[in-house]
Amino acid sequence: MIPSVEKIEKAKGSSFIANRFSDKYFNRSWHFHPEIELLLITKGYGRRVVGDSTEPFEPGDFVLLAGNVPHAWFSDPVFFRDDYDGVCESVYVQFKRDIFGTRFIQLPEMVGIQQLLSRASRGLKCTLPVHNEIRREFEAIPEMSPVNRLLSLIRVLDWFFRSGAEPIVSVEFEKARFMSKSRRISAVHDFVMNNYMREIDLADAAKLAGMNVTSFCRFFKAQK
Repeated sequence: MIPSVEKIEKAKGSSFIANRFSDKYFNRSWHFHPEIELLLITKGYGRRVVGDSTEPFEPGDFVLLAGNVPHAWFSDPVFFRDDYDGVCESVYVQFKRDIFGTRFIQLPEMVGIQQLLSRASRGLKCTLPVHNEIRREFEAIPEMSPVNRLLSLIRVLDWFFRSGAEPIVSVEFEKARFMSKSRRISAVHDFVMNNYMREIDLADAAKLAGMNVTSFCRFFKAQK
């Protein structure tokens, strides 16, 4: 199964996405995006697929995924029955790491969050029950004012770090992703260095990476 690329559009006046999903079942296919994602299941159950990991999920499932980690939540078959009136709900935040700037993230108070975001390359799942206060705060983020939304995100990430979290995907899967990206970047780098005296065609560079031009532009932009 090949994951699809999801393009995320931020709302005007906001540096990140904060939203909630509610429907009869989770309907997103296996996908990925450059943004980091923090997601809490509030209703529903089924199977969570992240990278090479497949695990059951239920209310309280709280995960943090680095950018470009493929993922999906597949609702249990019971939710697809016409005679079943259950719903599936989640609250999620999607953001780029640079929303914290280059100096702010280096502050001593942010060390834990900095480590947490670095560890998220394998995906992280919370191993402790979500504290009621944190749960209420995170669930309220979509309706908060812009400043409070950002402050709450920092508080929730700090709690996530201190509460303990386990990686989701295997080391082998992470290495395979890194090697695939490294080979593509290396091939393009060598091409540019060997052809810098002439006009470089974007289609040629994309072909070296084994991608079409649109996918190559998204991939290269995500490496920043």
